Amino acid sequence: MTHDARRSTIELISDAFNEASALLSTEAKLLRAEVNEKINHAVSAIGMMVVAAVFFIGALFLLLQTGVAFLVQWGLSTAVASIIMAVVSGVIGLALFFAGKKALSPDHLKPQRSMNQINRDVAMARDVASNR
Repeated sequence: MTHDARRSTIELISDAFNEASALLSTEAKLLRAEVNEKINHAVSAIGMMVVAAVFFIGALFLLLQTGVAFLVQWGLSTAVASIIMAVVSGVIGLALFFAGKKALSPDHLKPQRSMNQINRDVAMARDVASNR
């Protein structure tokens, strides 16, 4: 082997390490971006849960108002209407709460795209290393 051949091999190896380092840096930036996206998703889900809590409070208020209206009113229609509204409010609150809870599940918060890309990069690096 000539001196130029050794030097170019060393340069190639150095270039490969530099490229691998740049790739890892890019992957780290992608991971940070995806984690930020997941945090924003979590904040949105928490917002839905807060709105659900407002509906639960509304449902409780309507149920209490219904009890008072039932005792005060002579007719049944106002109380029945209030109960129906309380039930509707409670159903909406439950739906929003469970939607928020589902959005906060660990499966929805994983940086899946970055993990898949890193796994592909590792597999490619192993393949290249095994061919040498």
